[in-house]
Amino acid sequence: MTGLEAALQAALQAALDERYVVEGEIARGGMAAVFLAAPRGREERVAIKVLLPEFARVVGPERFHREIAMLLGLRHPSILPLLASGQEGRLPYYIMPYAAGGSLQSRLGAPLPLAEVVAVARDIAGGARLRPRAQHRASRHKARKRGLRQGAGAGVRLRSGAGDRRGRW
Repeated sequence: MTGLEAALQAALQAALDERYVVEGEIARGGMAAVFLAAPRGREERVAIKVLLPEFARVVGPERFHREIAMLLGLRHPSILPLLASGQEGRLPYYIMPYAAGGSLQSRLGAPLPLAEVVAVARDIAGGARLRPRAQHRASRHKARKRGLRQGAGAGVRLRSGAGDRRGRW
């Protein structure tokens, strides 16, 4: 962990200390970092996406706020829900359930069993029904990053891109 990564994690922990224990960074993109955290007194894990301070200084937080607005309007079993969002000091963030299992992209490095391929294809097809609405919302909010995330026992989940610098598939 670099000094900047440690400083960002420490700032996030200080900002959310009463509610969450920040366990560590799990992904980073050009605009934001994603941290794994646990709500105090509970077993579950959440993912907290935080706007990088250097991005906010140069570009401003508007794009991150548009991403939050877009996520608020999406409802589908294959899309992770937004649990909370806010800003503590100069740290805008949002919180979603943590979907263990890694990204679909990481799984494509090795052949998948046929049953898993069929299950993934069904989940993608189910999410594709939302595509026109999601694209309209993304265009309206000028937030186009998207990706796929495989959830533990929950199939494939569409997610806002966090960690893929290209932001496109």
